[in-house]
Amino acid sequence: MLYFVAILAIAAFSLCCWSFIMARHPRWWRLWWMTRMGIPDLNNRREQKREQEFRLMLAAYSVFFVMLVTASFCSWQVLQEVHELRNKTPFEKNQDKMQKEIEKYKGMFRKLK
Repeated sequence: MLYFVAILAIAAFSLCCWSFIMARHPRWWRLWWMTRMGIPDLNNRREQKREQEFRLMLAAYSVFFVMLVTASFCSWQVLQEVHELRNKTPFEKNQDKMQKEIEKYKGMFRKLK
């Protein structure tokens, strides 16, 4: 699971960067997409072109924010899992042992009530 989340974080960050670049230059990317889809840009008026560029910019910024949140969450999750997998220091082991003993005694006092 850790590797899957790490790969997802990398992919989300890559898409985040790509969508940010696309949002910064919508005119160039609109022409690029239209060329890839085989749609000629001959009959469009200026208003239509600007509207397409504006919609592309909004969509790209939306994808940017969604992928940014996804990449941030996945990175945080990976760091939390790595932190849990690391070896504990003697002080942390002692703290865990004391916490378990406290919980054991709390359970005993609850049973007496």
